[in-house]
Amino acid sequence: MGSFRFLDLDLARHGAYKEHVLAPLREPAVPGIPEPLFLDCGTCLGQDLRKLIADGAPPHRVWASDIEPQFIESGFKLFRDGDKLPRDHFLCPGNLFAESAEDLAEDKLSILHGRVTILHITAVFHLFNLDNHKRIVNRCLQLLRKDTGTPMLVVGAHVGCHKPGHFYREGSVAGHKYQHSAESWEALWRDICGQPQWKDKIANIEVKSKMYERVRNDENPDADEIATLSEADPLSEERLWQMFEVWVTFKPEQ
Repeated sequence: MGSFRFLDLDLARHGAYKEHVLAPLREPAVPGIPEPLFLDCGTCLGQDLRKLIADGAPPHRVWASDIEPQFIESGFKLFRDGDKLPRDHFLCPGNLFAESAEDLAEDKLSILHGRVTILHITAVFHLFNLDNHKRIVNRCLQLLRKDTGTPMLVVGAHVGCHKPGHFYREGSVAGHKYQHSAESWEALWRDICGQPQWKDKIANIEVKSKMYERVRNDENPDADEIATLSEADPLSEERLWQMFEVWVTFKPEQ
């Protein structure tokens, strides 16, 4: 927050943004066909969601969630748009780890189970360990729509590396985290999709990801962008920015 990283607008610079996020959300409604529904998971100040609406996505198709209500309220204060956006589409608490009936009853995300066609989740996975990554993937699958026979999209980014593994962030209260390579990221999704609760419900999964180095423009305060991205050296051992698309196609319900 202190470095204004939220102004980088990660979703808008994603390679899938124009064609696979913005374009379907801007498509006119067709009678008899469900409208697309976008969810920004871990929305923070809601900057990516607001950029999406500014680019033409209808507000009624756009939802957001976060575990911390102060982030959402600060977003409305910062952007001064409380009279323009549907506040009931900002779900808080949105607890990705809610599993028990009691937790799910309190978790606002539950109302979107089986309804989301495009799920954006950036700067979330790298906050947790591998066991929690599995729980997040499972919750993402719960949120996705399952009755269309067409691929649903999970899109986003997080800190990654070419050599996957645990790392420790100094000063963190949550201890060790986990960062993925392209191979471990795909293996995570295929592992969860192969679990008994999902393997007979999923027809296909496609996992794409690419590593980038983030180059900041701190020396040029008049630059159009705070940061730019360049494709990472495949031999780099630095922590990198991993952008991903996960396409999940569910089998038609019998």
